[in-house]
Amino acid sequence: MGEYWRAGQVYQEHLRIIEAFDPALKARDDRVRLLERENAELKAKLQALHQRQFKPDKKNNVPDSEELPSSPEEKKKRGAPLGHPGWVRPQPNRIDRRVEVPAPTVCPHCQSDDLTPMEESLEHLQEDIVLRPQ
Repeated sequence: MGEYWRAGQVYQEHLRIIEAFDPALKARDDRVRLLERENAELKAKLQALHQRQFKPDKKNNVPDSEELPSSPEEKKKRGAPLGHPGWVRPQPNRIDRRVEVPAPTVCPHCQSDDLTPMEESLEHLQEDIVLRPQ
């Protein structure tokens, strides 16, 4: 019976502790709500500033009398016109250094060491472009 009475006292003590912390928790909750609202407003302002630097989408401003192409075949494809030769950077006249890279012993993706060698060798030309600010 003593344990029963002590349990009631412990329960009352826990309620007093909760009531003591309740105002501080409510103040923190109010502060969090205020900061979340302020954060949302700042994000909206930032997005508006970011979008202001781009031109408006003219497709949305077209009057209803003009028709836009409805099927994907009618839309202009991206990139160079058909038959236009592609552009690639010319290979350099001289090579500053040559680096021999040994074949890996472990697969970089699955870490398996059961690799079979390739019959052909591959060459890769890599050009490092150093940008100097003006």
